[in-house]
Amino acid sequence: MFDVGDSFELRNQYGFHLHVVIAEASDRKDGDVMLVYLTSSKSFRDETTIIRYGEHPFVDKLDTVSWIKYQNVMILTRVALAKLIVVDYGRVDDKLLERIQDGIEKLDYVEEWKKKLFRDWHMDRLYRMMGKG
Repeated sequence: MFDVGDSFELRNQYGFHLHVVIAEASDRKDGDVMLVYLTSSKSFRDETTIIRYGEHPFVDKLDTVSWIKYQNVMILTRVALAKLIVVDYGRVDDKLLERIQDGIEKLDYVEEWKKKLFRDWHMDRLYRMMGKG
């Protein structure tokens, strides 16, 4: 259904934003996924993971700086995620995904339990992928 690296414009309590799946609890159809979203502003920005024009089709303005808002890490079931999708953009570039995933570990304001969950899910996925190969 949805995989790590997939990106979507979602409508939720934060408005309309591009979200990227950065980890998954399992590859089951009803499994949980972890998402972060992209935001922009002309006044404030978190410099951890900047996404520039041309790195993703959602970022379509040259004069606006967009970044990942790690403060609002979301965990949803794939079923709940499907209900929120406005636009499906498909998978992000592997290098961009890696930059986004790396950012979650760098920030003090990401809750520690979310960091641990990310690490656990990320490692579980790597082990699953090694088992399939």
